[in-house]
Amino acid sequence: MYAVWLVGVNAALTVGLLVLGSALGYGAPSADTWAALGRQLVLGVLAGANATPVAWVATLTRSLLAGVGGAIGLVVVTQVGVLAGAGGWLPLAAPALWAMSGGSAVTVVQLGLTLAVALAFAGWTAASWQRMQVVR
Repeated sequence: MYAVWLVGVNAALTVGLLVLGSALGYGAPSADTWAALGRQLVLGVLAGANATPVAWVATLTRSLLAGVGGAIGLVVVTQVGVLAGAGGWLPLAAPALWAMSGGSAVTVVQLGLTLAVALAFAGWTAASWQRMQVVR
């Protein structure tokens, strides 16, 4: 359900950007504009997919605060990793680096790693929810 929502919201955002640009009188989109809109759609979906590790942390700890801490920790680790030169090999950083560079700084394999990590954490989260019991 999260994946459907994620794609739907980002598709609506992309269409909204196109409509807003037309309403503001920017004219017909050029080939560069279409490429930028495509990057925006992919970036939004992949960035949303990067939230799955946080869902796993919140599920395991049964704490929203731990989820927030996990998100902050992931951002810090990603920022340090990018500054250290790991860049596109960090699944949380790859989508943004890809979009900022126009698609030249990150390979398809590195973007695929982002999807693989997101799917793995989504699977672990779902498996954790199946085994979870309500404690009164």
